[in-house]
Amino acid sequence: PALARASNGAYDWPYLLAAAERQGITALLRQWLAGEDAIVAPDWARATLDAAYWGQHFGNRLLLDELRSLLAHAAAADLPVMPLKGAALLHGAGRARRRERPVI
Repeated sequence: PALARASNGAYDWPYLLAAAERQGITALLRQWLAGEDAIVAPDWARATLDAAYWGQHFGNRLLLDELRSLLAHAAAADLPVMPLKGAALLHGAGRARRRERPVI
């Protein structure tokens, strides 16, 4: 895998986690690493990845619940509404994907 490595050949976990955070893909990195048996993250890095993953999941649940409410109110008022970007993608997505993708 083409992950950043330190000069000693080990994975540069502080850099990887900081880069993933900057790009908003920490939860995706956690999910990808779960399928990579050859890459073993240190406990502290796994804890950081797990926290991001579940934080994304529960944050998205709150936002999607709000979206459902807004869509129901709009439908009741006969107002056409079209969710865009992350919300549109997640509204119909399977539950597993909701943990990985940011809604906003």
